[in-house]
Amino acid sequence: MTEDRSKSNLNIKKRKSRNKKIKSITSSRRMSNNAKIAGANIIFGLDNGATGTISCIVKYPNNDYDIFFQKTPSYTALDYQQSIQYIARIDWKKLKYWFEDILKQVKDNYYKNYNVEEKDLKPLIVLERPMINADRFKQSKNAARAFEATLIVLEMLNLENNYIIIDSKKWQHYFFGKNTILLDLKKESMKEGIKFLSLFKNKYNDLIEIAKNHGDADSLLISRFALEKLC
Repeated sequence: MTEDRSKSNLNIKKRKSRNKKIKSITSSRRMSNNAKIAGANIIFGLDNGATGTISCIVKYPNNDYDIFFQKTPSYTALDYQQSIQYIARIDWKKLKYWFEDILKQVKDNYYKNYNVEEKDLKPLIVLERPMINADRFKQSKNAARAFEATLIVLEMLNLENNYIIIDSKKWQHYFFGKNTILLDLKKESMKEGIKFLSLFKNKYNDLIEIAKNHGDADSLLISRFALEKLC
């Protein structure tokens, strides 16, 4: 009886210690994310995976916007398994160039039109948490691989301290409400993205076509969510 009570007390202590550690990590992560979000003026949104989309919304001091939206750069390669099958991999070189090109454009625009120097620009990269589900092993493996490739690109660009991770439900509930079970989320995402881009007259007709052809505008809505709700 005494031995059982001792084991029980030990388990309780372990649970309390674990819960305390989880709370500490959660609190630290929240503070870190808030610091990354504060003052951000270049908002990147990335729909995780090699077959999704990537986007960026830049809001200038005069309330003008620059919007970038395209399919995630990727290519097809043989899988690593013995059986012959193909997978989509992120083209990290093109993804890296995409970030570099946008940051250069924004830096030039800010300095030329608003006399804002590079040190006052603050990018925020919002990544969608990859799906990890034991019952969907193949999809989970692909998601984890794409996520890791993206993190490596951010580290190469010295942006490893500029990203946060959110669950897809965060931005989906923001735009479509919490009861999304009966919605075709891809279709609704496309419609919402096109609606937003249409606000800028004919400036982003090419991006509207990308959303139509791709079938959703997830990454664009991730950027919008961060801009409107977080920043």
